Amino acid sequence: VRGDSNQSIEVSLKVRGHAKRIANMPAKLLLTLSLPSGESARFDFDVPFHIFSADFEPPAAGLEFNILGVGFPGVGKTTFWKSLATALSDEVQDVQAVGGGDGHVTKKVTFYSLSDWVANKNLRINFWDTWGVTPSSFSFELLKGLCLGKIPDGYTMQEYSQSAGMIQRRGGGRMRRMSAVLFFIRAAQSKDGELLRRMKAIINQLTDLDYSALVVVTWLGEL
Repeated sequence: VRGDSNQSIEVSLKVRGHAKRIANMPAKLLLTLSLPSGESARFDFDVPFHIFSADFEPPAAGLEFNILGVGFPGVGKTTFWKSLATALSDEVQDVQAVGGGDGHVTKKVTFYSLSDWVANKNLRINFWDTWGVTPSSFSFELLKGLCLGKIPDGYTMQEYSQSAGMIQRRGGGRMRRMSAVLFFIRAAQSKDGELLRRMKAIINQLTDLDYSALVVVTWLGEL
């Protein structure tokens, strides 16, 4: 190509085949510019993954994802949900701390539907907030039941709906099987050997249930 300084050159690159995942797409491009003198210059470009998003097929109609949130008391699971809803909205979302609690005090599982908080009503992602993990409040059978979508005996499920402006309480029964599990821990708790031991034990239990739990560290300012 000619190298006139007043000329703009557009180059189109096409990825071979049909990529099924963003992980199959290039993350970096290397451009080598060869000069008439024989010298060359190289330029690196990081490719933002979001530019590939339109190239992937949307989820099948009716497909939804359910995320279970577990963690020690006061770790900020509801704040996490508020931040997520706000990041995907045009305004700050005010989510009340209606779920969780210390141990078995509340005996509630709180349901949040992301489509109720954002403009995109096709974004079918649900978050299930549980009470705080204490030695007496979480057994393997209890955790297994939650992952399978079972409401423990003596517990209730409630839905916090933005559109209704109130908490709609539901009786016992079943919820959806979890698609993923997030374990929340405060930054300062990472220095507590006993809490770390309990966290590892729960994560090992989740591994036995075929879940790869993602650990979310909150309150980083404590470090």
